[in-house]
Amino acid sequence: MYIETKKNIETVLPVIPTYIGYTTSQGKTVRPKGAERNLVIWVTEGEGYFVCENERRLLTKGQGFFVRKGVPHSYEKQAEPFSTMWVSFLRGEELLDYYKIKDSFFFDTPAFIGQTTMELMDFCEHTSGATLKSSHTMVWLCELLEFVFKKE
Repeated sequence: MYIETKKNIETVLPVIPTYIGYTTSQGKTVRPKGAERNLVIWVTEGEGYFVCENERRLLTKGQGFFVRKGVPHSYEKQAEPFSTMWVSFLRGEELLDYYKIKDSFFFDTPAFIGQTTMELMDFCEHTSGATLKSSHTMVWLCELLEFVFKKE
Protein backbone atom coordinates (compact mmCIF):
# COMPACT_ATOMS: atom_id res chain seq x y z
CA MET A 1 0.00 0.00 0.00
CA TYR A 2 1.37 3.40 -0.99
CA ILE A 3 0.80 6.21 1.50
CA GLU A 4 0.51 9.72 0.15
CA THR A 5 1.16 12.86 2.18
CA LYS A 6 0.86 16.49 1.19
CA LYS A 7 4.18 17.99 0.10
CA ASN A 8 3.83 21.12 2.22
CA ILE A 9 3.66 19.19 5.51
CA GLU A 10 6.44 16.68 4.83
CA THR A 11 9.13 19.09 5.99
CA VAL A 12 7.82 19.15 9.57
CA LEU A 13 7.01 15.48 10.09
CA PRO A 14 9.57 13.34 11.94
CA VAL A 15 8.79 10.18 9.92
CA ILE A 16 6.80 9.85 6.71
CA PRO A 17 5.39 6.39 5.94
CA THR A 18 5.56 5.65 2.22
CA TYR A 19 4.83 1.95 1.66
CA ILE A 20 3.50 -0.74 3.98
CA GLY A 21 2.74 -4.19 2.70
CA TYR A 22 3.33 -7.89 2.39
CA THR A 23 3.59 -10.49 -0.31
CA THR A 24 3.32 -14.25 -0.34
CA SER A 25 5.66 -14.44 -3.34
CA GLN A 26 8.56 -12.04 -2.92
CA GLY A 27 10.41 -11.48 -6.16
CA LYS A 28 14.07 -10.76 -6.68
CA THR A 29 14.93 -7.15 -5.90
CA VAL A 30 18.22 -5.50 -6.85
CA ARG A 31 18.86 -1.86 -5.99
CA PRO A 32 22.41 -0.95 -7.04
CA LYS A 33 21.83 2.68 -6.04
CA GLY A 34 19.66 1.89 -3.04
CA ALA A 35 16.03 2.81 -2.55
CA GLU A 36 14.53 6.28 -2.32
CA ARG A 37 13.36 5.57 1.23
CA ASN A 38 14.42 3.72 4.37
CA LEU A 39 13.25 0.11 4.45
CA VAL A 40 12.42 -2.42 7.12
CA ILE A 41 11.68 -5.84 5.60
CA TRP A 42 11.39 -9.27 7.18
CA VAL A 43 10.67 -12.84 6.20
CA THR A 44 7.25 -14.22 7.17
CA GLU A 45 7.63 -17.58 5.42
CA GLY A 46 10.46 -19.43 3.72
CA GLU A 47 13.95 -18.05 3.31
CA GLY A 48 15.88 -15.69 1.13
CA TYR A 49 19.28 -14.11 0.62
CA PHE A 50 19.77 -10.49 1.60
CA VAL A 51 22.89 -8.66 0.45
CA CYS A 52 24.14 -5.29 1.67
CA GLU A 53 27.58 -3.77 2.19
CA ASN A 54 29.38 -6.89 0.97
CA GLU A 55 27.50 -9.07 3.46
CA ARG A 56 25.21 -11.84 2.23
CA ARG A 57 22.89 -13.49 4.72
CA LEU A 58 20.27 -16.17 4.46
CA LEU A 59 17.24 -14.99 6.42
CA THR A 60 14.43 -17.28 7.50
CA LYS A 61 10.99 -16.71 9.03
CA GLY A 62 11.25 -14.18 11.84
CA GLN A 63 14.43 -12.51 10.63
CA GLY A 64 14.63 -9.08 9.10
CA PHE A 65 16.76 -6.42 7.51
CA PHE A 66 16.89 -2.64 7.73
CA VAL A 67 18.60 -0.43 5.15
CA ARG A 68 18.82 3.35 4.93
CA LYS A 69 17.77 5.08 1.73
CA GLY A 70 20.45 5.30 -0.94
CA VAL A 71 22.36 2.22 0.29
CA PRO A 72 22.82 -0.48 -2.38
CA HIS A 73 21.18 -3.81 -1.49
CA SER A 74 19.38 -6.81 -2.93
CA TYR A 75 17.29 -9.77 -1.86
CA GLU A 76 15.91 -12.90 -3.47
CA LYS A 77 14.27 -16.17 -2.55
CA GLN A 78 16.25 -19.26 -1.73
CA ALA A 79 13.27 -21.50 -2.49
CA GLU A 80 9.47 -21.34 -2.59
CA PRO A 81 7.66 -20.07 -0.68
CA PHE A 82 9.29 -16.74 0.14
CA SER A 83 6.96 -14.28 1.86
CA THR A 84 7.89 -10.89 3.26
CA MET A 85 6.37 -7.91 5.02
CA TRP A 86 7.77 -4.38 4.97
CA VAL A 87 7.49 -0.78 6.04
CA SER A 88 9.30 1.97 4.19
CA PHE A 89 9.58 5.57 5.27
CA LEU A 90 11.26 8.89 4.65
CA ARG A 91 13.02 10.99 7.26
CA GLY A 92 13.58 9.62 10.76
CA GLU A 93 17.31 10.32 10.63
CA GLU A 94 17.38 11.76 14.16
CA LEU A 95 15.83 8.60 15.58
CA LEU A 96 18.15 6.34 13.57
CA ASP A 97 21.13 8.41 14.71
CA TYR A 98 19.95 8.19 18.34
CA TYR A 99 20.21 4.39 18.08
CA LYS A 100 23.58 4.76 16.30
CA ILE A 101 22.26 2.91 13.27
CA LYS A 102 24.69 2.89 10.38
CA ASP A 103 23.56 2.05 6.84
CA SER A 104 21.99 -1.33 7.57
CA PHE A 105 21.46 -4.08 10.12
CA PHE A 106 19.95 -7.54 10.38
CA PHE A 107 17.61 -8.46 13.25
CA ASP A 108 15.30 -11.05 14.78
CA THR A 109 11.71 -9.84 14.66
CA PRO A 110 9.62 -9.30 17.76
CA ALA A 111 6.49 -11.42 18.11
CA PHE A 112 4.29 -8.33 17.81
CA ILE A 113 5.63 -7.03 14.48
CA GLY A 114 3.12 -8.72 12.16
CA GLN A 115 0.09 -7.54 14.13
CA THR A 116 1.35 -3.99 14.70
CA THR A 117 2.31 -3.65 11.04
CA MET A 118 -1.16 -4.73 9.92
CA GLU A 119 -2.64 -2.23 12.38
CA LEU A 120 -0.37 0.51 11.03
CA MET A 121 -1.30 -0.36 7.45
CA ASP A 122 -5.02 -0.30 8.30
CA PHE A 123 -4.63 2.98 10.17
CA CYS A 124 -2.76 4.67 7.31
CA GLU A 125 -5.26 3.38 4.79
CA HIS A 126 -8.25 4.80 6.67
CA THR A 127 -6.79 8.04 8.02
CA SER A 128 -6.30 11.17 5.99
CA GLY A 129 -4.21 13.13 8.48
CA ALA A 130 -0.50 13.15 7.63
CA THR A 131 0.47 14.03 11.20
CA LEU A 132 -1.46 11.06 12.56
CA LYS A 133 0.13 8.71 10.01
CA SER A 134 3.54 10.08 10.95
CA SER A 135 3.00 9.69 14.68
CA HIS A 136 1.73 6.12 14.39
CA THR A 137 4.66 5.21 12.16
CA MET A 138 7.04 6.79 14.67
CA VAL A 139 5.55 4.68 17.48
CA TRP A 140 5.83 1.54 15.31
CA LEU A 141 9.47 2.30 14.52
CA CYS A 142 10.32 3.13 18.15
CA GLU A 143 8.79 -0.15 19.34
CA LEU A 144 10.85 -2.09 16.81
CA LEU A 145 14.09 -0.27 17.62
CA GLU A 146 13.53 -0.63 21.37
CA PHE A 147 13.08 -4.37 20.90
CA VAL A 148 16.11 -4.77 18.66
CA PHE A 149 18.50 -2.50 20.56
CA LYS A 150 16.96 -2.52 24.06
CA LYS A 151 18.04 1.06 24.62
CA GLU A 152 17.16 2.75 27.89
